[in-house]
Amino acid sequence: MTGVAVDIDVVGTAGHELEIDSVSGAVTVAGAPDSAQVESVSGNVRLHLNSANVDVESVSGDITLRGRLSGD
Repeated sequence: MTGVAVDIDVVGTAGHELEIDSVSGAVTVAGAPDSAQVESVSGNVRLHLNSANVDVESVSGDITLRGRLSGD
């Protein structure tokens, strides 16, 4: 999923992989994908995930990450 100047809300996602790229806008995700990759240039990122592999990047914006994560 890719957005330029929009808010992205994803609820209840599951499966293998979730990938979101946003240029400007808030990103909110709640779900249990096997892996998640979320990138935002400008906007807050709020994630509540039950995932084994999470990669989150933001150039300008707050990142909130909650859930059951498998970290090494």
